Amino acid sequence: MQQGLTMIYDTSAAADIHRPTSWYEFLLAPTKLDEHLKGLLSGTVKNPSGVDLLKIFLTQAQTASGNRATMLNTLSAKICVGLKFTLDDIEKQVPQKHQRFLIEEIARLDGNVRYK
Repeated sequence: MQQGLTMIYDTSAAADIHRPTSWYEFLLAPTKLDEHLKGLLSGTVKNPSGVDLLKIFLTQAQTASGNRATMLNTLSAKICVGLKFTLDDIEKQVPQKHQRFLIEEIARLDGNVRYK
């Protein structure tokens, strides 16, 4: 495990079962991330939190390259958009070295990603 960030826990509110989930599942199936974010907003899902996922994706993107890095950065921005992060949320939750890049990625996605 790299820095203890490769495994996260997905809690199913309906089944109340904890099972280890690799962050790769969200990378390989972006619709799973969309469903997870909707669950976080509705309160039916608690783990992993949006901030936990954001930190995992940003950390992994630092060491990734090519398409993998691009996808991790896109997923990071989708988390912020999907959970309706404000600039204040980003300043408080995201390490300063990632803030500018993340805001630029959010702006790039603005025309492509909409959550209601």
